[in-house]
Amino acid sequence: MSSDALTAAHDFKKSIPEGMKKINEDYARNPSLHASQKPLRAYVYCSDSRDPIEQICNVGPGVVFGYRNIGNSLEQQGTPEALSQDAINWLTYAAHIGVREFVILGHGNCGCMKNAYACNCAVDEHGHGHGMEADILGAMGKSKRFATDLVKAEEAESYLRKLGLPVGATPAETHIKAITIAHAFYQQKLAQDFFSKLGGGPIKEKVEYFELEATPCAMWAYCEDDKKFYNLSESCCCNCGCASR
Repeated sequence: MSSDALTAAHDFKKSIPEGMKKINEDYARNPSLHASQKPLRAYVYCSDSRDPIEQICNVGPGVVFGYRNIGNSLEQQGTPEALSQDAINWLTYAAHIGVREFVILGHGNCGCMKNAYACNCAVDEHGHGHGMEADILGAMGKSKRFATDLVKAEEAESYLRKLGLPVGATPAETHIKAITIAHAFYQQKLAQDFFSKLGGGPIKEKVEYFELEATPCAMWAYCEDDKKFYNLSESCCCNCGCASR
């Protein structure tokens, strides 16, 4: 059945009450959620409908605090080197409620990153492009330039292999994956700079990558200790805990 047919066949009037019933059952069984929320992790992740964070993490309500938008970005449209006010509000509130682990989640087969790769237009002195990049992605001009410059230093394939990630099936897919990862690292840097000024105790900012491919396991966590990604289904060689959450 095609995706259009699946959407047409889906009965939202039936599924929404069923979904809400399950959420409230989980809520009722967990008294700690009744007074306030104390999520363990915060995720910056993409609006892609194939990228549902609670299902990826296999958790119920109260565990993940999410910030979702096109291209998992924290940047201000038109001023891509700066955080958007919305991102500032989200980061500040997440830290206020006790989150001490923030994850930028890049994902495979991302339309935003495909567009960044496909748009070979020149950028102005601010890193702005045109077309979809300017109208919808906004901050991708700066981030794309950062990512492509970083990947140019070493070819995309060697860049991914150095990070412990598999390459794509084609050179284009390999380059898009490399840009996706570099983009996530750029968002991590923005978050790190913000929290260093915010204060309030140590906070970890991490990068993870959801492959979104037909593979046995496709969630990767970056380990700052040895500068490599590790498949979360496998043991972590440095025992930093990135593969066991």
